[in-house]
Order: sequence, then C-alpha cells, then structure tokens
Amino acid sequence: ASALPPTPPLQQARPGCSVYEQACRKRSILPKFIRAVHEGCLGRELDLTGLSLGDLQLEALLCDAALVPAEKVNRWRLRDTRISAQGVGALMGVLNWETELLNLARNDIGLKGMRCLAGRMGEGRLPRLRSLDLSSTGINCTTLVLLSKALLQCPFLLRLDLNHNGIQDGEPLGEMVAEHTHLSRLSLNNNYLSGRAVGAFFEGVLQNARNGGQISDIGIAWNGFGKSNALAGAEAIAAVLAESVTLYHLDLSYNSLDSDGCAAIGTGLRDNHHLYGLHLVGNSATMDADGFLQPLQDAGLPGQVQAGALPGQLLSGDPRMFSVNCLASGKTAHKPTPQRSLTRRNNDSVTSLATACSSGSEVPLSENDILRERDDLEQASTCWACEGWTRVELEWQGARGEPQ
Repeated sequence: ASALPPTPPLQQARPGCSVYEQACRKRSILPKFIRAVHEGCLGRELDLTGLSLGDLQLEALLCDAALVPAEKVNRWRLRDTRISAQGVGALMGVLNWETELLNLARNDIGLKGMRCLAGRMGEGRLPRLRSLDLSSTGINCTTLVLLSKALLQCPFLLRLDLNHNGIQDGEPLGEMVAEHTHLSRLSLNNNYLSGRAVGAFFEGVLQNARNGGQISDIGIAWNGFGKSNALAGAEAIAAVLAESVTLYHLDLSYNSLDSDGCAAIGTGLRDNHHLYGLHLVGNSATMDADGFLQPLQDAGLPGQVQAGALPGQLLSGDPRMFSVNCLASGKTAHKPTPQRSLTRRNNDSVTSLATACSSGSEVPLSENDILRERDDLEQASTCWACEGWTRVELEWQGARGEPQ
C-alpha cells in the first residue's frame, strides 16, 4: 500500500482573526464569517442581518475584539441570525453603555433570553438605548411583564417594535407607556390583542398624553380585536384621539371592527386636528383624504348564508368580504367600481364564490388569495403621513372689475 501524501501546512491566520479561529476550533465549527463581519462592521455599527450565524458562531465572533470591536459598536443589527438564549447571553456580556440600537428581530430567544435582556436593561446598563426591535422573538405574557418593567430603565428609548409575537395582554405595556416620557413610536402589529387588551394599552397612552409624553406613532394592525370586546378598545382609542396632541400616525388596519366600533373612533376624531395619518382598511369604515370617517353596515348575504356563517366570521372590512358584498347586492363583479376592484383579476374565484353562496357551502378562498388581493386595497391609502402629502393653498385673483 502506498503511503498517504503529507498533510499540507495550515495557512497562518490573518492578523486580527486568529482569536476567532481559535474560538471556532474550540467549538468545532468553521470560521466562515470573517469576510461578512468585515463588510458588516461600518464605524460604530455592526450589521449581520440574515447571516444565520447561530449561537456558537456569535460567541466565537465576540471573543475576537479586533474582528468585532464591541467596546466601540453602539448599533447592533442582528435580525434573523438564528441566535437563541445562549447567543443573547453572550451578546449581553459585551454590550457597552453607549448602545443606541439593538435589533434582535426574528430570533427565537425565548424566556431565558428575554430574562438576560431584561436583566441588562433593568440594571440600568443600557441607559442610551433609543431603538429596540424584538419582532418575531416569541414574546408572550410572561416575557412581556419582564420586558415592560425593564424598559422603564431605558429613559431615552424612542422606538419599540414588538410585531409578530404572541402578546395578548395590553396592561403591562400600558403601564410602561404611561410612565415613559420619551417613547414616540410603538408597533404591535400581528399580535393577539383583544378589545379589552387594546383598551388597557390605550389607557396608558392616554395617561402618557396627559403627562406630557411624546407618543406619536402607534401600530396595532392585524390583531383582530374587533372579535372580542371591540367597543371597549374603540372607546379607549377615541379617548386618546380626543385628547392627544402628539399622536401623528395610527394604524388600525385589519382588526375586523364593526360599524359601532368605527363610529366610536369617529367620535374621538371629531375635534382632532393633530393626527395626520389613520389606516382603517380592513374594518367596517371608509375614510377619505379629508379625514372624514364613514362607518359601514356589517355585510350580510340573502337567504341562509349570513356574514356570521362565513369562514372566520367576516365583516365588511375584511378583504375577503368585498367579493361577498358584490354577490349579495345582485351585481356582477366585472363593473370597475373601487370596492369591487379586487374581484376583476380572479373571475374564476368569483364564479366559484357565487356557486358557493347560492348552495350555502363555504367560500373557496385560500389564504394566498387573500394576501394577494389585499395589496390592491392597501395601495389606495389616504394617509397624509405615509403618502407624504402637504397642504397647499391656491389663491385665485380675478380680473379687474370682476366680482370677488
């Protein structure tokens, strides 16, 4: 048998990377993120978004102060890096007091990871944190309580994103918002807030406004609180709209609010001259560019099929309901009216929908159909803030001698 060829000598690591390579050897992983970290480290910002590092790679990178100068970095963008509680614990150990931005979105950090983060903030070791993104991190009622208390130790926090979590209780956030004087933007889209939870949250927002707070942008779209104690939530929102002079933008899209809830919100808008953007698509109301809100009646179908019998208990604000309204009114779906524009592109779906309605069977619309057809509706926004509209005065001077 021939002898094996000699093993080629290992290449010497480049200066500044040897510590990372040694840390990788100890963890039995490949040192494959050197170039990505060099490209993502820009001054005082480290952007590793979407690199799928994992806990062990993050730990190895943080061991190398030359590769990741944690003492200088104050903006950490770690969205979708596949880290868990172990990685969060390693990160909390190197964060400096000057940290301003922390993005941990789309990482399953769990209860243990949230305790590490809350402990760091609760000790007052992140006093200059201005932006925190914890979207899609698995926050539930237990972790929300820990987080809400710890956030009060971040007095300069301006933006908080908690989208796509399992938040069901609005009271802890309401209590935090009531006492936080600098927080200006809070996003709670795609959670599970009921009408009662929304009411508790907006009670805190109202207290914030009375205490001279700075809340200006709130998003609670896709929570569906219109299906449970909707009026309580709507009345709390109306109270904020009636008193707040700082709330600039409010997103209530796709919450299945009925006409009574929308009418309650309209009452709060009656004397409001500070709100520049309001999103109400997906609820039983329409809003024009001048800010006039018009509640709609809950949609129903003739005969045995009623709105309450449809899948998901659809209301007239639900994007799936526009095809149903068209059929219920006895008109065809091919007329290019604004409310029926959703049905023009899918005549087969409309035909099958009509057959289903006449036979009393379920409406054959998939979730993909709903999401695809939702975009047309959202393009027609009347939000002054999102569309960048500004008020323009037009002055017309008539010719001499003409009556004014």
